[in-house]
Amino acid sequence: MFEKGLIYRDTRLVNWSSNLRTALSDLEVEYTDLTGPTWLQVPGHDPNKKYEFGTLTEFAYKVKGTD
Repeated sequence: MFEKGLIYRDTRLVNWSSNLRTALSDLEVEYTDLTGPTWLQVPGHDPNKKYEFGTLTEFAYKVKGTD
């Protein structure tokens, strides 16, 4: 499919589903505006458990030319 120009490879952020183990289209994602740290239930997970959203806990990109 790559040789036919039907798909391509790129470096960018994607919507990844750890439950489905695949990338999702932007059309398949339900967006929620958060004003700060928020605890929400996640479909497909333990219904008695909530997960924290809206908080950046770790983030890193390698900088070209550095270790």
